[in-house]
Amino acid sequence: MLARFWKHGIHAFLEVLRHRRPESQDYMLAFIYLAYQMIALLFETIPSLTNTWIECLGDLARYRMAIEKEEEVFATWRGVAAR
Repeated sequence: MLARFWKHGIHAFLEVLRHRRPESQDYMLAFIYLAYQMIALLFETIPSLTNTWIECLGDLARYRMAIEKEEEVFATWRGVAAR
């Protein structure tokens, strides 16, 4: 179920947005932040799946890194993705 959550609920939409860049850049940023907040909430409320949530958060951070142009912000997201 969690793999489907990621594949169909988050990853598929991120891929659509990624293929439509640069027009979808603002939407992609907004969706990454929303998805990150939701998964962080799941991380806090369902501790039995901690490793799964950490993996999802890392994947989102890698998407965020991929679209970042500023080195300082890129470094911040690189640190998040490495956790």
